[in-house]
Amino acid sequence: MDKHNPGAVPAAWHEYKNGWYQADGEVIEEALITIYVNGAELATIMASPLQQDVLALGFMKNEGLIESLAEIEILFVSKLGCCVDVWLNREFEKPKRVIITSGCGGGVTFDDPRVGIEPVESEMRLEPGKLREAFRRLQPPNSLYARSRGVHAAGLFDPLDDELVAIVEDVGRHNTIDKISGICLQEAIDPNGRVLLVTGRISSEMLRKAAVMGCPIIASRTSPTSISIEIAQAWNITLIGYVRAGRMRVYSCPERIKSLEMVEVNDIGAQVADILHQDLEYDNIMMMSWKGRAGQQLGGGFGKNTSLGVRTTKQLKRIGCTTLKNLVEADKIILNDYDLLYELTTFSQSKTSYEAEEGHNDDLVICLVI
Repeated sequence: MDKHNPGAVPAAWHEYKNGWYQADGEVIEEALITIYVNGAELATIMASPLQQDVLALGFMKNEGLIESLAEIEILFVSKLGCCVDVWLNREFEKPKRVIITSGCGGGVTFDDPRVGIEPVESEMRLEPGKLREAFRRLQPPNSLYARSRGVHAAGLFDPLDDELVAIVEDVGRHNTIDKISGICLQEAIDPNGRVLLVTGRISSEMLRKAAVMGCPIIASRTSPTSISIEIAQAWNITLIGYVRAGRMRVYSCPERIKSLEMVEVNDIGAQVADILHQDLEYDNIMMMSWKGRAGQQLGGGFGKNTSLGVRTTKQLKRIGCTTLKNLVEADKIILNDYDLLYELTTFSQSKTSYEAEEGHNDDLVICLVI
């Protein structure tokens, strides 16, 4: 291990890219870290030899073996970094049941991930854009990932302050969550009610760790497993996968992820938009800005030529209806809502525009058109 750049080691390799050549750089470092409690071995974990103290603290906290730093009498990391000795101010009995998890190298847990957790209660609401931006900051240019690749990261995100209060990296995805928990314990950070970001697959035992920490939302750049989805639904946790540029998948409790509301600004719609924004202080209404001959443009914020909602002009309605008609006829859009399908049966062309037949409504169709 390079003492000045821990976590990765120098390596040389033969690389093929339009021909063979020699290259060198760094690869991620992996080591066996053994945690001892009161002199007895608790667990041996494949991990990056970084922040071994917080790894041990977080592992014990997430497994329910300790509750606070007040229980720790001594915590010592060996000179080579391969052993962490934890001495408690009380007696300790190692759990008898050990479960080998789906983690890299075979993780360890002492509880069935599906039992013993109360549903997470939280009124948190999070905008998709904030989540994507938080992931962008998770692995900055000076990160271990930028140097060597092959490493997972986790972060604890506070959406109120728009701040990543903790960031860690490790070769094991489970270890990153334990390290986050350990940092929270060590630095008196309350993880409850904050968003847990991870870069690896979300398995059931990782979801359990998030639940123990009280995180109402856990998000990843990749996929969850079937059991993690099942228990996220049972424990009222919003589980998000595949957070990429412009998209994400929400597998449970989607109500916590705010979406922009578009209001059609006719006579009644303008009143609705004004009540939502001014009286109810609802700040998630889509804004429109006027761009002269170019028409209306999404966004723009408050300004001289901006307004709440979208005004349905003849041109916008004609373009929108034509586009919808083409998508339906080409089988490129799937509509499963009965009320919407019923409205479409009475929505027809009238001269140069489209509208509902007399005695019928077109509110849902116009929403789709816009």
